Amino acid sequence: MTTHTKVSGEFEKITRAMMLYFRSWESDLEHQGEKGGVRERRVKDLLSAYLPKRYAIGTGHIIDSKQNMSYQSDIVIYDAIDGIALPIDNYYSLFPCECVYATVEVKSKLTFGNANKEKDRGEIYKCAKATDKLKELYKIDDLPPIVSLVFAYTLVRKTQNWQSVAKSFYRFGQMYNFAIPEMVIVLDDPAFVLCSYKLDVHEKTDRYSHLIQKNPLLFFISDLIKRLARVKVSTPDLWEYYGNWTNTDVIATIIPAGIYPEIKKRP
Repeated sequence: MTTHTKVSGEFEKITRAMMLYFRSWESDLEHQGEKGGVRERRVKDLLSAYLPKRYAIGTGHIIDSKQNMSYQSDIVIYDAIDGIALPIDNYYSLFPCECVYATVEVKSKLTFGNANKEKDRGEIYKCAKATDKLKELYKIDDLPPIVSLVFAYTLVRKTQNWQSVAKSFYRFGQMYNFAIPEMVIVLDDPAFVLCSYKLDVHEKTDRYSHLIQKNPLLFFISDLIKRLARVKVSTPDLWEYYGNWTNTDVIATIIPAGIYPEIKKRP
């Protein structure tokens, strides 16, 4: 067996195992919150195992220095070495956007919709809307925007396929002027990855240009690593950029030298 076959075979095994677990907890767990937690932890475990160690993984909201905030992200990939996370508890943090490389939204089923009511438009609409809000976060020093990805276990019906997903993201992107996620993976057979590539990192993506159907999980991890390597991050000065003094006229009071008494030095 060649090393190429070993690597490909390993990811094919992981795909089958993740889908086996998915079908098990979908049938055995009744509470939707528990299902959501399990599906996210499986993807977090996968990313923790295969991403380089300079990337850390968390959950929460991403913020910028202008008081904007993303929607809550299932998975936040941020700088493990020089990045800053502001933990609210053991399971949720705030992340200054300058430290963040990417987000991953994890979906059990990637649902479609085109209803008048926003709540009925499905997960594809929600992912596109969350991506657009993510791209609006202001990064100091003109850093590249955060990469947006979607990890879905399955589609609602077998009649749906990669074309349905690509067209639906494009439709919502055009209807609401949303940026769409750079990469979407659906793990269920027939599994696939949809992705787009931009010449300019600040260019708005509105359609997918590439389809991957051969060992898509291996491609997803490999391409994610490449995308993360192209995103520059920095360590923000929390006081300067995120402190509430920006709403006041006085930043700091200069202490006059006269308040300090003259002290005679001991011989």
